[in-house]
Parts: sequence; structure tokens; C-alpha cells
Amino acid sequence: MAMIACSRCRKQISSEATACRHCGRTFNSDGSASKPRRKRSFAVHYLLSMVLAVAGAAIYISAITGTEMSPYLVAAAPVMGIGGTLWYVAARIMAYIV
Repeated sequence: MAMIACSRCRKQISSEATACRHCGRTFNSDGSASKPRRKRSFAVHYLLSMVLAVAGAAIYISAITGTEMSPYLVAAAPVMGIGGTLWYVAARIMAYIV
């Protein structure tokens, strides 16, 4: 087992290592550096979930203040608000995990 320099941090690691223990760089089976995983962006999820939650809240507030609207829309407002909020929380958790 020979020692080689990591291509990223230049510290000595085993030639059989699959990842550098110092910087975390991963290597393919042939020893070449693998592409780093790209961090997924959840910005679209944040935006759409907040739009859904705010729209649900706005419809609900309009309904309880006396604005005339469809009973189906009024019934869907809490679902939109809660669903948007849960979607936002789930996207934040996924962004932290992934």
C-alpha cells in the first residue's frame, strides 16, 4: 500500500483509499478524482411553497373579513396555507440533508 498526495489538499493518503480523510475528496476505483456532488438548489421549492402558503392565508383572511367568494375556495384556503408551510419545511430539511 503506497502513499500518494491527495489532488485537492496535497496531504498523504493511501493509494487504496476511496476518499481523502483530510478534505473528503472522493476517488474512483482507478485512483482518479471523481466529480464532486453538486449541491441541489431548493430555491424554486422555497418560492412556490411560500406563494402557496401566502395565497392560502390571503384567501382565508379575505373570507373571514366578509369578502364574498366561492365556498370551495374558502374551504381550500387552510389546505393551501398548511400545505405550503409543510412543503417549505420539507424543502428546508431536504436542503440540509442533501
